[in-house]
Amino acid sequence: MVQQALAYSPKESLNLGNRYTGIMKKKNKNIKSIPDATDFYDLFDINGNDAKHEDSFEELFKKSEKDPELKKIQGQKSDNYKTIPISIKERIKSYPVPQRKYDLHGLTGSESEIITEKFLNESTLSGLKTVRVITGKGHHSSAGSVLRDRIENLANILKKNKKILGWNWEKKYKEKSGSIIFYLNT
Repeated sequence: MVQQALAYSPKESLNLGNRYTGIMKKKNKNIKSIPDATDFYDLFDINGNDAKHEDSFEELFKKSEKDPELKKIQGQKSDNYKTIPISIKERIKSYPVPQRKYDLHGLTGSESEIITEKFLNESTLSGLKTVRVITGKGHHSSAGSVLRDRIENLANILKKNKKILGWNWEKKYKEKSGSIIFYLNT
């Protein structure tokens, strides 16, 4: 089957049937076919080693670990490729727009904290990176903005405990915003 896939265009591969050898000879004169009984181990053994075919992967791996050339290459690679840590700001820039939102309108301060934390945990487990929590601006409350303060405190605690990567007010300033954007650790 591998020969057929290599020898035909997508249109021709749909209708192989008995025409296989004829098309192969006409279109691909320079491609040599591999006989069905070919031992691929012998075919691709460049060094001409007489290794046994029965060697397990584990045995071959143990042999390769002792190879001084391989150790030399591994040492060079680790020296040349040092990882540079990415700042939190840079990571957040790569995050998408909020993928899910939760509206806290109508909840008390303590209810909103519990539900927000649960929402963030579920979102993290779902593999989301960015979510929005709508707190409202407090215009409809006689006590003013209760939820914004409670959720802001919760966000600071979660960031300190590394449960979230970071957070921002949606419109950059608390006074202008009615929601918080959370950047999750995924």
